Amino acid sequence: MRKYITEFLGTLFLVLVVLIAIDYQVGLVVPTLIAGVLMVLIYIGAPYSKAHYNPAVSLAFFLRKDISSQQLLGYWASELLGTISAMGIYRIIGPKAQTKEWYDVQSLSIQVGFAELVATCCLVAVILAVATLKQTAGNRYYGVAIAGMVWLMIVLLGPISSAIMNPSVLIGLTMNNFELKTFSFYLGMEFLAAIGVALAFNAGFGSANE
Repeated sequence: MRKYITEFLGTLFLVLVVLIAIDYQVGLVVPTLIAGVLMVLIYIGAPYSKAHYNPAVSLAFFLRKDISSQQLLGYWASELLGTISAMGIYRIIGPKAQTKEWYDVQSLSIQVGFAELVATCCLVAVILAVATLKQTAGNRYYGVAIAGMVWLMIVLLGPISSAIMNPSVLIGLTMNNFELKTFSFYLGMEFLAAIGVALAFNAGFGSANE
């Protein structure tokens, strides 16, 4: 039960911070706020749930045989409830007029889809590398590595696709003016990335419990 509570609270705070951060629209404020809070949440939650806070990451852990199918459903339910709760809080404390520039994708092009695919692949690869490989077992830099990759992807690919990389964040943005077709497009790219990276890790390193 602790792992699901951790996922609920971690996803809640992460999604809430993303929604609030994108209102600033100032230089590197957005990626820095998001990466900084994510790093803190990872170090707090990792001992209990490995701090997924991301349905695509949970799927990758399942494919790596690190969690069971029952646990995957529990993770997804906790992450969804966290996202919904974050939206409820945001509507109370957030600004009355949400600015959309940071995540308003004008056209769903191959470029946008590829950017989101690459960003999510990079994030999932770092997470699996620091959390599921015997070679990195017991490391203390996992939070810095993951948060650093998030920061880099938002800075490098954010101007193209917003580098969302997380279906939980995607749901929050969809509830806050993202269109359904955009949601479906991004969700497909994120889950495709998670599946591809997890299968590549299984082929190269074996499953996490081997």
